[in-house]
Amino acid sequence: PGRKPGRLIIPIEGDYVSWCMANSLPFQLALEGFEGQVSYHLPSHKSLQTYSELKVIQKPLAVDSPVQGPTVFTDGSGKLGKAVVTWYDRKQWQELVNLVKGSPQLVELSAVIVAFKIFLHCAVSIVTDSAYVADVAQHVDRALLKEVNSEQLFSLLKMLWTVVSQHMLTYYILHIRSHTGLPGFIYEGNARANALAAPTRTPPVPDLVHQAFLSHHFFHQGARALVHQFKIPFADAKSIYRRLSRVSMTRTQTG
Repeated sequence: PGRKPGRLIIPIEGDYVSWCMANSLPFQLALEGFEGQVSYHLPSHKSLQTYSELKVIQKPLAVDSPVQGPTVFTDGSGKLGKAVVTWYDRKQWQELVNLVKGSPQLVELSAVIVAFKIFLHCAVSIVTDSAYVADVAQHVDRALLKEVNSEQLFSLLKMLWTVVSQHMLTYYILHIRSHTGLPGFIYEGNARANALAAPTRTPPVPDLVHQAFLSHHFFHQGARALVHQFKIPFADAKSIYRRLSRVSMTRTQTG
């Protein structure tokens, strides 16, 4: 019969070890229950010396072709401050609209961040009609942030970098031009996102209480903030807050 190893050698260094312990589920599962010694340096053996000369990098999460998973459409209106996220699920369209102040690029960047948060634990394809946002989202994986003049832009870039760093599976970013009028699912979804961000729109949207529920699920606003943002009765806002608070407490107790 075999026996468990008494020593593991993991050739990673420095802060990346701490990052893996906090964010990498495969890494955590591999070390779960291990009671032996863990080393982070290779033994001084000739056959292993060439390994130190190899550069090992993390496989990029951003890919250049659609992935097997949900397709999410985003749009942003700087004039109206609407950050739109919509996707097709369970034979119907789902949508989430938040109010964000800023330029069209910043509003759409905020929408992409929300899309990543919604689908944090699955591979996802995100469609945007902003070339700037598409380029940023495509290259933020494993990128280094530097300060920019705009405090709001830096805050959003940091949020995007953080949520992408937490993403475990691949993602695909597609840039598409607005208002092309071409047939197909991609153009249909993009048209819906455009309509949701427009002053007048024909696609049906969830009632305000449902929008407040979805928004609180991801941003955890208080009851008064929900009343102010979505213009719903305080009783409804309080019900949403209590409902999700009970769910959170239940998960904490059972986790």
